[in-house]
Amino acid sequence: IDQLVGEDWYYRLPRTRSVAERRAAMIEMARGRRVAHLGHVDQGCPGKQDSDDAWLHERLCEVAAEVVGFDVAGDAVEALSLRGYPGYTVDCTDPDAVRALNAGTYDLVLLGEIIEHVDNPVGLLRAAKILCAEQGRIVITTPNALSLGVSVAAARRRECVHPDHLMMFSPRTLVATALRAGLEPDRILTYRKETADVYKDKPGISSYTLRDWAVAASSVTADLIARPFAYLQPGLILVCKSGPN
Repeated sequence: IDQLVGEDWYYRLPRTRSVAERRAAMIEMARGRRVAHLGHVDQGCPGKQDSDDAWLHERLCEVAAEVVGFDVAGDAVEALSLRGYPGYTVDCTDPDAVRALNAGTYDLVLLGEIIEHVDNPVGLLRAAKILCAEQGRIVITTPNALSLGVSVAAARRRECVHPDHLMMFSPRTLVATALRAGLEPDRILTYRKETADVYKDKPGISSYTLRDWAVAASSVTADLIARPFAYLQPGLILVCKSGPN
């Protein structure tokens, strides 16, 4: 990953591999560990907490030794705590606020698809560093600005992006953000989006419009073309050490 550090404008991407699905990768990393899950409420996808197998936090609780959530959505944090999912209400981009919780440190700090939603990504990673044990790891997942799907959409004068996203990260900019926060990037992976997930929320094929079919066909084509090329995949996974205080 040292190839992504320096003052050049042109970087050779390190060799890496892609995993089939980011959620499965995070669940496996959490197995048997004490986990701090930032953004655990998942406000960007309402209803997941009541959907079978859809809420990542619940899946983490099934395999980890301990899972504690951290989220700014106070009412939801309180409601989930009453359901047996302990958590803290805090602005996860404010290191001082996170430090004031005295919430302890964890083997694994997870930031799954959250860094692209916040206006202070460096503050978010500095807060994550506070929660990370000395030998622990911080795992960040986020959409990939280099993905083939982004280019295919742009060629059609389209952009497909969540309305709450504020930025897109490339491998270099994600590593640079982690370094600025005082973390030590350890390895980078990419993740694929399974084709079957593209329209998993649709009630059935009969509900597809012509636009739905066009988007699905474009997604399948991009997935098939990008499959052999790790850095053309839809998402990035960056694993960091907490680094010196």
